[in-house]
Amino acid sequence: MSHPIRHALLLGLAGALALPAVGSAAVGDVTEFPVTGGGPQAITSGPDGNLWIGQYTEVLPTTNSLSGIGRVTPSGTFTGFTAGIPNDSAPLSIASGPDGNLWFTEAFNPVPALARSTTAGAVTPVSTFPVPANAYAQAVIAGPDGNMWLSIVGSVVRATTGGAVSTFALPSAVTLLTGLAAGSDGNVWGIAGGEDALTRTTPAGVTVIASTFAAGSNPGAITSGPDGNLWVTLRGTTPPAIARITTSGTVTTFPVTSGATRLKGITSGPDGNLWFTEEDSGRVGRITPSGQVTEYVIPRSGATPLGITAGPDGNVWYADPGGRVGRVLTGVVPTGVTAPSVSGRPKVGTVLTVSNGTWKYLPTGHAYSWQRCTSAAGAGCVAISGATSSSYTVTTADIGRFLIASVVASNSNGA
Repeated sequence: MSHPIRHALLLGLAGALALPAVGSAAVGDVTEFPVTGGGPQAITSGPDGNLWIGQYTEVLPTTNSLSGIGRVTPSGTFTGFTAGIPNDSAPLSIASGPDGNLWFTEAFNPVPALARSTTAGAVTPVSTFPVPANAYAQAVIAGPDGNMWLSIVGSVVRATTGGAVSTFALPSAVTLLTGLAAGSDGNVWGIAGGEDALTRTTPAGVTVIASTFAAGSNPGAITSGPDGNLWVTLRGTTPPAIARITTSGTVTTFPVTSGATRLKGITSGPDGNLWFTEEDSGRVGRITPSGQVTEYVIPRSGATPLGITAGPDGNVWYADPGGRVGRVLTGVVPTGVTAPSVSGRPKVGTVLTVSNGTWKYLPTGHAYSWQRCTSAAGAGCVAISGATSSSYTVTTADIGRFLIASVVASNSNGA
């Protein structure tokens, strides 16, 4: 919610961001959009204001599999890219880099690989990683040090945005990090699903086991929360749970008792909460930093949400290998960044125009109002009847008064 920001011109014109009202759409409402090609596995918010997905569907023989990446606009328009991506490469993880590109792992390719793509879909191979048979590349993230980090069997990898790659061995007790997150402490944190462990990697590549979960917890995904802690989905506990871990290693678990048996992805939402997917039950859940869980059903039989990310529109988005991406409303409405400005000469008979200003969370519409006031600070204001467009023609009634134009932006969550 934004506070009014006003400025006055010599003869009393001002512009203001209006205080948005409470959003009118329901939190948890789901809208799905179809995609073609391989099934969506991973999803991230891109530097271009769109969503990007990693796509893979295995088809035997595997040389006929479907691999690619895709761009999805906030309105749901899909564009797929397969050039430069081998059929059986399996882009199972994708992340936005600090260089304005998308970075993704290719699990098989036919050996594990790292690649990057421009926002126009031009793919460039970065590196390959020969590893033991049936091993693969896993998570990729933008690290807190300005580099990209990914995991392969036995190692964690740091890649500069220029493509220089360094590989660092994991502790002998850890086979593969199945998820990575940039920590608030400047380190890279990981989960080892097979060993029920949480790891911490310094920017220099030194990895230690920072904490462990109960045997059989099978951590599935990790993210950095708005509270500065790490948050992890635990798939193997009964019931499944979400863990909050401080950067000093203290673990607190919150059970998900609704009957879900397989939690999958997790992300930090724009609403200050954490959002997660339930692969087996076709639901998306929200957990507050204090541990309160709310779940929302995806209204489609057979939904299997996997990856999840915060979108540029203030909502969360998930990837479903059944050929869908979904948007879940969070209740976050646009917030003002810069105030609108009024242009035109403040003279009777002239037309004044107010700009929209700039806003976070992708407004889809704007509403306007004009007031006649006794001061530029907004005292003694009276709404001008019928003045509800971005333009207003000055009348004799405005002489000796300040005119304040207000703009309210709206999106799918309301205004």
